[in-house]
Parts: sequence; structure tokens; C-alpha cells
Amino acid sequence: MVYLGDNSTISVISAGTIRLILPSRIISIEALFIPRLKPSLLSVSQLSTKYPITFRNEECFLDTCIIGFLSAGVYRLISRDSDRTLTTNNADQPTFANSAVLPSIELWHQRLGHLSYQTLYMILPREAYSGNLVERSFVCEVCVKAKHQRKIERKPAPRTTRPSELIHSDLCGLITPESVSGLRYFILYIDDFPR
Repeated sequence: MVYLGDNSTISVISAGTIRLILPSRIISIEALFIPRLKPSLLSVSQLSTKYPITFRNEECFLDTCIIGFLSAGVYRLISRDSDRTLTTNNADQPTFANSAVLPSIELWHQRLGHLSYQTLYMILPREAYSGNLVERSFVCEVCVKAKHQRKIERKPAPRTTRPSELIHSDLCGLITPESVSGLRYFILYIDDFPR
């Protein structure tokens, strides 16, 4: 099972070793076969545990050999011919390095405690989210529910018709300093009838 950035999962069908044919050498790496994942992805963090990887001037290097270049926000690996995208085990699918998907402004709204959209537009740079700013039709259910107020209907309590029918009491304490007689509590009784 592989966990994706949006908390969804996809199944791994098989695992094994593949050979990457680079311009100056051939390397073997452990790989997972996931048919539902359209592009082939290469984990730079996994590759860097065995080989030194560096990024300079929109190019990717393994040791001193250039193995990839930046194109449309994604590092694409190159083959020995330097004009084709690298293939694995003679497959027709290109191998790409992972490129992050920008979260939507709605996701940022939820992540940042349901801030107003005007505040989000002020604090987040435009490069931090995807989608159109002006045409926003998203309604946050949590925000709508939080703004609702419960209507409280107070019914007047019936008045008492004779003394001692309803007594209100209130206990107060622990009082510091204590009273002159050394007491730290007092209780108050109020009859509802004469009020």
C-alpha cells in the first residue's frame, strides 16, 4: 500500500529491481509496480541513500554526471542520447521525479483554522495554492454551521403566590481572609414571593 499526499492509498502489485540506463553508467534500484499511478516516479530521497545527488542550475547530477533537467516544474531524467527521456527496462513510459501538487485555497482555508478568504489571499503567496481567486464558489460547511446561532426561547417562570413556596439559595466561600468570628463560608436565602 502506498500513501499519497491527499491521504488516499493505492495498491502495490509487485516489487523488484530495475536498471536505470544513465548517460555514463547503469544503476540498479528497488522499485514498486503500481499500475494506477500513471507516470513513473523516482524517489530522490531513496536514490540519495546509495548515490550522491545534487541539483544545480536546473540540472540534476549523480556524482558528476548530469542525469536530469528541470522542465515545467518537474525534473525529467535523460538517456544516453541526451535528447530522449529515460526509460526503464525498455518500457515506453518516461520516468519522472516527483512534483508536488499545489493545494487548493479551500484546503489552505481548512488547514489554517477556517480563516477568511480575504486573509488567506493576503498571507499566502500566489505560488502556494492552485485555482482561480476571483471565481470562488466554494462554501465551507464548517464555517456556515459555526456562524449559526441557536435560538433560545425563555419562558417566564410562574410567580409564587405565597411565602416560602420558592426559595433561592446561594453558597459563597472559601472566603479569605476569614471573618472576625473565624468563618469562611456564608449562605444566602431569598424568598421568591416578596420580590
